[in-house]
Amino acid sequence: MDKQEIVKKIHELRSLVSQEGLQREFIDVLCEELFNTPQEKDIISLGKDGKMYLKGQQLTAMGANEIIRGARALKDMVIWRALLEEGKVVAGKRVYFQSKDIADIVFGKAMLYTIDILEKKIEHLAAMRLFTEPKRDIIEE
Repeated sequence: MDKQEIVKKIHELRSLVSQEGLQREFIDVLCEELFNTPQEKDIISLGKDGKMYLKGQQLTAMGANEIIRGARALKDMVIWRALLEEGKVVAGKRVYFQSKDIADIVFGKAMLYTIDILEKKIEHLAAMRLFTEPKRDIIEE
């Protein structure tokens, strides 16, 4: 879909959106078409049922444990900690020394926020207990 077709669809849907109160859905569709942004369904999540999901698909115990073990390994890597610190330093410089206007400050704060999200997600996953994997016999019958 090219840009002109998208703009045409926007104009067609504008009146419907305001009449039906569908602003959030409209924004989601627009963002998905224009920016190809990740959505809630694209992330690692823990469902209310206690199971882990990746990109909307329920993971097996083995798959969930692989993510947990990977998070533990990543959390302990020197390169991971160094990259986090470097990101914080670069963002701090952006906010406190290189900012020329409010947009630069907001951008630097957004960088810090993103780093914080990544750091907390890895810490959370690494702290999870492993899922119980179903026992299998060595020889399947």
